[in-house]
Amino acid sequence: MSQTKCNTSTLPMKLSFFFYLGGMAPLVIFIPTIARQLGYSMATYGTAMTCATLISMIGSPIIGRIVDKYPVKKLFFLTAALACGICGFLIMFVPKLPYETNSELVCGNETYLKVFSKTNEQSSCEDNTFLNPKTDEVIHCKLNCQKNPFEGCNNCTREKDTIDYLSITTEDNRLIDISTQVHFSEHVENIYKFQVLTAQIDDIPISSLSCQNSVKTSCQLNCSDNFVAELASSPAFEGSVYKLYQFWWLLQSLIILFFFSQSTGMLQNAICLDLLGDKHEDFGKNKCWSSVGWGISSIASGWLVDYFSPDPKNKNYTPVFGISLLSAICHFIVAQKIKIVETTVSKDWKPKVQHTIYGLFRKGYVVSFFVWMVVMQFFHSIIIHFLFWYLDEMVDHDCSKRQWIKTLQGITQGVQCFGGELPFYFWAGWIIQKLGYLNCMALSLGVMSVRMFLYSVISNPAWVILIEVSNGISYALAVATKMSYAKLICPPNELNSLVGFVGFVIVGGDSLGSFIGGFVYEAYGGAGMFKYCSYVSGFMCLLQVLCNIFGVSKELKNKDFTPVSTQNAIDAKL
Repeated sequence: MSQTKCNTSTLPMKLSFFFYLGGMAPLVIFIPTIARQLGYSMATYGTAMTCATLISMIGSPIIGRIVDKYPVKKLFFLTAALACGICGFLIMFVPKLPYETNSELVCGNETYLKVFSKTNEQSSCEDNTFLNPKTDEVIHCKLNCQKNPFEGCNNCTREKDTIDYLSITTEDNRLIDISTQVHFSEHVENIYKFQVLTAQIDDIPISSLSCQNSVKTSCQLNCSDNFVAELASSPAFEGSVYKLYQFWWLLQSLIILFFFSQSTGMLQNAICLDLLGDKHEDFGKNKCWSSVGWGISSIASGWLVDYFSPDPKNKNYTPVFGISLLSAICHFIVAQKIKIVETTVSKDWKPKVQHTIYGLFRKGYVVSFFVWMVVMQFFHSIIIHFLFWYLDEMVDHDCSKRQWIKTLQGITQGVQCFGGELPFYFWAGWIIQKLGYLNCMALSLGVMSVRMFLYSVISNPAWVILIEVSNGISYALAVATKMSYAKLICPPNELNSLVGFVGFVIVGGDSLGSFIGGFVYEAYGGAGMFKYCSYVSGFMCLLQVLCNIFGVSKELKNKDFTPVSTQNAIDAKL
């Protein structure tokens, strides 16, 4: 009677995949919306991500080369794993950009505060905050005005100290600090008008709030109601962010996070392939646990963010950073249990050029393989960095959807993993065997094109849940093809270097996606960006098919590195 054996030797490796991406998932998926809430524009965020990924891009091949030469793989892996969680947690303390307020205090027959919203499209979601009869409370605002509008007021208080204070302040051209109590009055286009009920200067009340001649003054304001402050604030800082310490704090945090994240992922893949040896067809059975970790933590973090956010517009992202740190600690503990195989190379061994990493790039099919990786990662980067930003904008004017948008975004990640990635990691070997590597590359590009187009035409963010099932072919199958083929063509004793270079190319595509995507999004909007990306992906799919028919496919049948028949590599099941 046969018994099913459980391979416990790879259990620490599977848990490593689970905890690593379980900790990174909340950070990766919510960093774009965190940056938006901090006040950054789309182009600025894209530029910051490009810098962060470019630096991490340089680190991958260097670390890969080092661990191929020296037995320091475990030391690097443990250090990078722990550093990921710590750096991710510290992003929680990055301050917001300074907001520029747009308000005006007007004294005439009556005194009122005019708040100018930067957008003309304030929705019923915002209006109901004040037009609802239940919200009939008085709002306290502290104003910092350029001049005193009450100098010409009718029937001002006759207290000598008050009159002297008002005149001295004006003559000295100082900013006037005015404490007021206001009540919402009316909304016309992008102007919100609040009636001033009381006003004080230096704790001295102004007895009359009417002036003989209309007097206006621009003010900075700070109100007890967050919504009023947001109306008067620019949605993103409009000056040069490069002069602000807040930007450099964020950029530095992102650089360190993605450097250690890329290093961890690269070493993790190489360690797994080392442990599997000739059974690299089982790579997907281990890698799929990263999808489980990503899916669970995405759903949990999305729900927790909504649960702990009393303000549906300004979310509390503390659960994201807490999950990231906790997962990193668990990953560090588990990683110590992995039997890491250090590289041992004889000093007398000198490989021929054609059997080195450099020899790979003499082959046309290898060059086309790396180009395909850049293109796929470019589109994947667009989705990672801008899909949630796009969904946030979609519900900006819908109160009911905005309240639970983070839960919805977490569910989409769960569907990506459990409905898309997980099954295709297991089916990838059979698909590759039936279609071949090049056709799998073309298929992933084609599905990516359809996926991008569907993003551009939806009006309800809930439809994204169904679209994300396509992540199985457009991402998981592509990853399986990439890792299986990389292992197949790898020269002897060069695995870590090759995986590091693969990471270099992937991060290159990621940096291009974040940089170009940010400017395209800002110029054409989310729907326009996804539509244009759909067209480009479709064109690249057609180009890949033509290359398969007329050029590269024939060369793939004559590889020089590894005898396919002896390793049965064409049957690789990831």
